[in-house]
Amino acid sequence: MKKIVFIQSVFYPSGSIATQRVRLLIKYLSNNFDIKVLCLSKKDISKYRGVIENDEKSYEDFIDRVDLLHGKASLFNKLICQCLSLLRLPDKYIRFSLCLPEDYMPDLIIASGPVFSNLLIAYAESKRKNTPFIVDYRDPWSLNDDYYNKYSVFKFLNKIIEKKILKSASVIVVTTDRMKTEFLKNYNLNKDKIKVIMNGYDD
Repeated sequence: MKKIVFIQSVFYPSGSIATQRVRLLIKYLSNNFDIKVLCLSKKDISKYRGVIENDEKSYEDFIDRVDLLHGKASLFNKLICQCLSLLRLPDKYIRFSLCLPEDYMPDLIIASGPVFSNLLIAYAESKRKNTPFIVDYRDPWSLNDDYYNKYSVFKFLNKIIEKKILKSASVIVVTTDRMKTEFLKNYNLNKDKIKVIMNGYDD
């Protein structure tokens, strides 16, 4: 059975918006694929309010949780991630420095943003593991002026990082046709590489 790993800093039992789309993708993909989710420990996500209750499927079997203070990343990588976090490149969550276990070799990596550090981690892990990766956008990253001032140097630097990630990704998933148009306009991407999967609801 093919192995898929999701890079999702904040996940179940958090009821945050960041959790819901990935949670439902896993619910159905797990019927045909061996799924793992790399996320933070319950202690580290305890500040996020909202817990999913009475769900028909337990997600703990899929989860590989990483404690913020005792994660799998090397000390050097943790220091790099702490520096990037201070600069908000791409955001403060990069300090979690998530990385896959050395002995785990997935066939595909998927990362959903925001938070956009998930995408950067997926890019780095795909290089380390020589594995293709997919990025899933619920909102724009550097094209979103709500995250960065329009003329900010951080917006400029994040756009450079994002462009590198997008060029390397096997598939880019967005939630609207408008977002797809903006990506094609700003990043000179092959239109067949971008897929639109709108948000929906689960019966």
